[in-house]
Amino acid sequence: MYFAKSTTYSETPGEWSKLFWTGEVLVMTMFCLNTVASKEISSFRPTLVLGIACYIFFGLIGLYIRGKGWRYLTFLAIELGCALVAVLVFPIMEMIMETLVDEKMKKVGERVRLYSKVMEENYQNQLEQMEKKLSKGGAVSGVGGSADGARMKHDELD
Repeated sequence: MYFAKSTTYSETPGEWSKLFWTGEVLVMTMFCLNTVASKEISSFRPTLVLGIACYIFFGLIGLYIRGKGWRYLTFLAIELGCALVAVLVFPIMEMIMETLVDEKMKKVGERVRLYSKVMEENYQNQLEQMEKKLSKGGAVSGVGGSADGARMKHDELD
């Protein structure tokens, strides 16, 4: 990149050239792709599409910067602002989401307990009805049938 900004490759000394822009964009793209390619277990890996997208994005940034130091500082200040927003906003969002999830889980828990209570009452009612039928019918073999009915079913199967 240094040689691209020298008098040999550009029309006037210290002028920004397309070769310098290409080198600058390539360095920013490679830095970004190396940052993405971590050794941690992650499904996000650098691909050709990501590389092309980064090259285009950094190409636009490179057109703005054009090798000027104060523009680099402006770009770094914007990045620092974004990082500060992320550092401050994400923990707050996490706390809000945790509160919302807790409230939802309480509602779901109440519904599950209510459903369980209704099902238990239904089960108890069915048991009482079966006991009443059994007490009216006398001796019963099995669950809800008389001994004669059970014998008839057994005889039909043979």
